[in-house]
Amino acid sequence: MRATAQPLMNRDRPDALIVGLNKDGTLAAPGVKAALATALFPAGHLSLARSARLAGMTMSHFAAHVSRLGIAVIQLDAQEAVSDLDTLEQWLASS
Repeated sequence: MRATAQPLMNRDRPDALIVGLNKDGTLAAPGVKAALATALFPAGHLSLARSARLAGMTMSHFAAHVSRLGIAVIQLDAQEAVSDLDTLEQWLASS
């Protein structure tokens, strides 16, 4: 499997590189799409839903997959976590 690379001149990122993985069937190789999705998700390049779709998994399976690898599925700062807990407590109290 050989990926083809082509330089890309872009005013924002002149060092960017386009890699054609699908040209010679590299993306069809077992595990390649899952590995690509796993690498792109934590960097924020793909959402959970898009990563799961690329990996060929359901969202719950992809979330479990990255969790096993120590990758956080949801990233909240302390204020967001407190707000979510407050909302949960309000919801539980009203049930």
